[in-house]
Parts: sequence; C-alpha cells; structure tokens
Amino acid sequence: MVPGSAGRSRTASTGPSAVSGRSSKAKNPIVAPEALRPAPVVLIVGSEGALADRALDAVRKRIAEAEERRTDAERRRDQAYSEIDKDREFKSGARGPLAADLPADLVALYDKIREDTGLGAALLRSGRCGGCRIELYGADLARVRAAAADEVVRCEECRRIMVRTAESGL
Repeated sequence: MVPGSAGRSRTASTGPSAVSGRSSKAKNPIVAPEALRPAPVVLIVGSEGALADRALDAVRKRIAEAEERRTDAERRRDQAYSEIDKDREFKSGARGPLAADLPADLVALYDKIREDTGLGAALLRSGRCGGCRIELYGADLARVRAAAADEVVRCEECRRIMVRTAESGL
C-alpha cells in the first residue's frame, strides 16, 4: 500500500476502456461478422414456384389498378383546375365593368380587405355580419341604422364592408 492512501485502492488505468467498463480487447458489438455475409439465395421450384408466380401476378395487377386510379384522379384534378381557371377569367372579366361604376377609393378599400381576409364585403342579414357571423347589438346596430344608404359601413369585429339589403334587419 502507498503511504497516505489508507483504505483507498488505486486503479491501474483511467483511459476510455476503464471509464466505459469495457475491456479494450472486447469485440465491437455494432458490426458482427455474421451480418456481413450475403444471405443465401433460395430457389423456388414446382408448386411453390407457381404459387409465387400467382402472388407476383396479383401484386402486379394491383399496382396496375392503382396506377389507373391515379391517372384517372390526375385527369379529374386537371379538369377541375381548368374549370377553376375558366371561372376565374369569367369573374375577372365581369368585375371590370362593375368596378368601373364604383368610386375608386371604395374599390381600393375592398381589394385591400379582400387581400387581408379573403373576403372584402359581407352581407348584413338579420343584424348579423356575414363575414364573421357576429350579431350586432346596441351602439353598433344603431350606428348602422343611422348611416346613410350610400355610406360605407364596416363591421367593427372583422372590418369587412357590410352590404345592407332588405334582409339586413334594420
């Protein structure tokens, strides 16, 4: 025993193997030599081979059917995109003459709100905003009732332009 080391034992090594508790001569558990050998090739003959061929044919048939369904779905998608594009062109063309009859500042306000929220104006029906579905009460309803027919009225909640009609409940 070393003087001044009463009751303490010394370790011979403080290297990585001593810290991990493994001997430096231990095999690497991650790569086993057996895993590096190629798997044996199995040759199927006779009735087992015919069974495998039928299973393979069934899988190929299912793949062909799935590809056919995908092609049909892509065709329907492309047709729907085409219809959407035609509808967009029609509405854009119809909007021009209507927007020309409105004040430019109103059209600009509508476009800004539509860009921000997806919907620039909403129908006020039975005292309820068609954009956010909030029902108007008290001072908000009185403000809308008192507004002139040609005054632009906006919802206090969603800030959309409220379109007033006979159904507005005013």
